[in-house]
Amino acid sequence: HMRSAAVTWGIVFLAMGPFYSALTNQHASPFVLRDTDAAAAMAYAAVCISAAWGVAWIAQLMSRVTKRTPVATAALVAISVTIVALQFRMGPQRGPISGEKMARTVLDDCAEGAALIVGDANTASLLRTLQIAKDERRDVTIIPLHALEQPRLRERLYRKFAGKPSIPTDFPLLEAWKRWPLERPIEFNTLNLRLKLGGVQESDFVELMLWEIVRNNFRKRAVCFAGVSTPWLTARAERVGLVLRYPRAATVRGDEDSLAVAQTPHTQIDPEYAQTVLALMLPIAEASRRQNDSAQSERIANLARAFGANDANAWLVSARAAARAGKGKEAEQFAANYI
Repeated sequence: HMRSAAVTWGIVFLAMGPFYSALTNQHASPFVLRDTDAAAAMAYAAVCISAAWGVAWIAQLMSRVTKRTPVATAALVAISVTIVALQFRMGPQRGPISGEKMARTVLDDCAEGAALIVGDANTASLLRTLQIAKDERRDVTIIPLHALEQPRLRERLYRKFAGKPSIPTDFPLLEAWKRWPLERPIEFNTLNLRLKLGGVQESDFVELMLWEIVRNNFRKRAVCFAGVSTPWLTARAERVGLVLRYPRAATVRGDEDSLAVAQTPHTQIDPEYAQTVLALMLPIAEASRRQNDSAQSERIANLARAFGANDANAWLVSARAAARAGKGKEAEQFAANYI
């Protein structure tokens, strides 16, 4: 037991110590996709290992105590129950809001056979879990945004979906360079500037890649976005609940029922859930503002701020919404908080 514990502690020490920066790509190598959640995942793993050792130690201690006196056994059981009860009370409260409900709402907001591009990795995992575990809305093709940044992942998606929807594997195409100055001049000029500076990476092509996916698929199927915000998308996509849908119908819908999944949170809430809600709400608020629906933009921005009061993007969206609504003092206050 001591040998295995020593080896495990050694692995944890190396992972969280000398090798930590390399394992989490803190050097920001352009050849490796940087996972911003890697550091937190490693910390969670270390905590789980420590918790498992604690449980094993308590179980071993109880087996020893039971051979001695009933009083000592009762005291140890009471202490263990107290610790578990305290941990349970410190956890997020369970209420009518759940990750499953939110995932179902996002999928239900998608059109039949839609391609759903998801900007947040947690949301993408949540949606795929619902499809696999509950066998719901498998007609919706989920495409994680981060997977578009690497050629090998794009190739894997292309093989998985058999080209339906169409995902560019060889990118950028030569003929696209001729179209972009007319179709996406702002993004094209930004990319050209980065090319001249010599600091271009795969991630710099993402907005143009999104445009290519929309361009190649929207005539065959709806292309939906969850947690994705780009200026051309939020100005032109249809707002349907928690997603942005392209192409845009004649009448823009802002389904209030779909937004009810993210009502004002309880006093305690799972931070991962709050971050997922925030990622979904911010592009919807931005789209409402760009499409001159200042009232809904302000409402959604306030809701996003309730979930992520410490998130700078929530304050920025609130400032823009207040400014569009003509509320100068509120906009100034939100901007001050953002800064």
